[in-house]
Amino acid sequence: MAMQQRFQRSLTSIFILSLIAVISACGGGGGHSSPPVVIPDTTPNAFSFTAVTGAAVSSEVTSAAVTITGIEASAAISITGGTYAIGTGAFTGTAGTVSTGQTVIVKVMASASNSTAVTATLTVGGVNGSFSVTTIADTTPNAFTLDAVINAQPNTLITSSPVIVAGIDADTPISITGGTFSIVGGGTDLTTGTISNGKTVTVKLTSADMPTTEASAILTIGGVSATYTVKTIADTVAPTAKILFPPPVSMTEGNTILVRGTASAPYSIKSVKVKLNGVSTTAITTDGFANWQALVPLTDTTVPVTATTENTLTVVAENNNTNVNSDAAHVAIRQAPLTSSFPDSDNQMESVRSVAIDNLDGRNKLLATGARINNSDVIFSIDLATGKRTIFATVDSPFSLAINHINKRLYVFDSAIPVNITDFDLSNSANFNTYTNNIYTQKVAGLAINETGGVVKIVTSGRDGQIIITAPLFSNFNMFSDATQNIPDALNPINRAYGMAFDKTKNRYLVLDNSRQTIFAVDAITGIRTVFSNNSNGNGELFKVYDNVNADTYGFITAIAIDEVSQRAIVSEKLVNTIRLFAVDLTTGNRSLIFTGTPSDINNVITDNFGIAIVDSAGYALLSENIQKAIFAVDLVTGKRVVFSKN
Repeated sequence: MAMQQRFQRSLTSIFILSLIAVISACGGGGGHSSPPVVIPDTTPNAFSFTAVTGAAVSSEVTSAAVTITGIEASAAISITGGTYAIGTGAFTGTAGTVSTGQTVIVKVMASASNSTAVTATLTVGGVNGSFSVTTIADTTPNAFTLDAVINAQPNTLITSSPVIVAGIDADTPISITGGTFSIVGGGTDLTTGTISNGKTVTVKLTSADMPTTEASAILTIGGVSATYTVKTIADTVAPTAKILFPPPVSMTEGNTILVRGTASAPYSIKSVKVKLNGVSTTAITTDGFANWQALVPLTDTTVPVTATTENTLTVVAENNNTNVNSDAAHVAIRQAPLTSSFPDSDNQMESVRSVAIDNLDGRNKLLATGARINNSDVIFSIDLATGKRTIFATVDSPFSLAINHINKRLYVFDSAIPVNITDFDLSNSANFNTYTNNIYTQKVAGLAINETGGVVKIVTSGRDGQIIITAPLFSNFNMFSDATQNIPDALNPINRAYGMAFDKTKNRYLVLDNSRQTIFAVDAITGIRTVFSNNSNGNGELFKVYDNVNADTYGFITAIAIDEVSQRAIVSEKLVNTIRLFAVDLTTGNRSLIFTGTPSDINNVITDNFGIAIVDSAGYALLSENIQKAIFAVDLVTGKRVVFSKN
C-alpha cells in the first residue's frame, strides 16, 4: 500500500516538474532555471491496535504502543473516541503532529455496561487505526433466595422451590456445599457446573436425622450465595418401652429387683426410669436405651423379707422434647418368703419336672409335667401372664414332654414304662391316645421334636444312651444311635443320658450325659455321635466332676434347651444344694456361667432342676424346681431369678 502511494506521488512530482519546465521555456526571460520543489511523504505505513476484551466497566484502558513509520516529515495526528499520547508525553484529544519512529498509545474509557465495546480511532497522515475495548461479561446474578422448609420429616431428601437466574449475560459458574442442585434442561444432582441467564435451578438436601434440627446447603452463582435450610419436625412422640425381665407377675424374697427392658422412639430417648411408690430409679444403658437395666429398691427393705408386700413397677420414658410416656410398661412384684405360694394356692404342685411353652393358636401357657398334692400325676398348664395353674390333663407318670408345632400335638413320655407315649391334641386336651413300645431297656430320659423340612420326627433318649426315632403316628420305632449295638458305630458312647434338645440350625441332637459331664452331639442324618462340650472340649467354665474324696463338690448336668435367638444351649448343672446355669456356644462349645449358685447369689435360690423352657421374646428361661415345687424365671442376660409359679 505504502509503495503504491509513493509511486503515485512520484508520478505527480514528474508531472509538476515537467509543467514547470514548459512554463520556464515559454517565459524565456531569465538567464537561468529555478530548482525543483520536492514534497515530503507524510502518509505513514498502516498501523493497528490490539483489541482488549474483559475490561472492567467504566475503567480507563490503554493500548499497547505502536511506532509510526513510513513518513518523511511530520504528519498530522488526531483521534476520535479517546485520547492519545506520543512517546512519554501527556494524553490529549487535540490534533497534533507526529514524526517517524515515534510511538503512540491510545486510551479509552470502557463502557459503563457489561459486554459492551467502545472504539477510539487514531488518524495519522490520513491513515486510521482503531482501538476497541469490550467490557467484561456480567456473571454476577441478581440476588436470589431459597425458601426455607420447616416441619420436614427426618432423614428425608427435600427439594427446594425453583429459582430463576437473572442478571447475567454469559455462562456463569455455579456450585453448592451441603447438598446438590439441578438445572432444568441442564443436569441433575450436580455439585459444580455453569448456568446461563433465565435458567431454573433447584436445590436438594437430606434433612437431619433428629427432630427440631436444621440442615443447610449453600448455593453460589457467580459469587452470589443463598442458603437453603430445612428444619425437621418437633419430637412430639414419647418413647415406648418393654420390660423383658421380670415377667408380668412374679415373686421374690429379695428387697431389690433387677429390671431389664428395651425402649424405642421415632427420634430420641432422653431417659428411662422405673418408678415405685413415687420414687424413680434411673435406668442405665450402653446403646441409647435400646437395652436398659435398673436395680430398683422394693418396698420391704428387710433381709430376708418376712412379710408379703405388693409392688407395682412402672416404666417412665421421656424424649429430648420433654414428651413423657408415664406408663410405658409395668410389672407386679410380690415380696414374700420363698416358702409362700404364688400367685395363689390353687392346683398346688407336689412335683414338677419337664416344661414346654405352648404358644400355638394364641395360647400363652407353660406346660409342665408333675403331680398334684394328692399325688395324682398331671400336666399343669400355667398362664405366662399371671403364673396361675390349671390342670391340662391327667396322665400316668409323666416325665419328658415336647410340642409338635406342625401338627399341634403334645407328646408326653412315661417315666415308669419304656417308651410309653401319650399323644395330646393341643386343640382339645380331652383328645389323646397312648402308645407303648418296649424297644428301650431303660426309661426315657429326654425327648425332642425334629420338624426339619416339615417332616415331624419324635426322638427320645434312653438313660442307657440309646436314641430312638418314631413318626407322629407311631407306626414304627427305629433305633437311630446306640454304641452298644454299633449303630452307626461304637465310638463316643453315651453312658447315662439325662435330657436332650434338637439344634435345628446345625441339624443335630444335643444329649446330656451326666455321668461323664459331657454334652454329646448326635447328627440328625447319620446318628454319628461326637463330643460337643465337656471339660476337655470347649473353653470356659468347667463342669463339676464327681470326686470320691470331696463328694460334696459333685455336679450333674440335668437339663438343656436351645436359645435360638442367641444361638447357645442353656444347660443346668445340679450341685449339692443349688444349681449352676451355663450358656454353651452352639458353634464353639465354649461355656460361660449365667449364674453361679454361690452363697453370694442368695435370693431365690434354685436347688433342683430337670426342665428348661425359653421365652424367646423376653430373653428369660423358665426352670422347674422339683424340691421347692415351683417354676422360676431366670434372666438369661443377668442371671437374676424370681418365682413365677409355686405351690
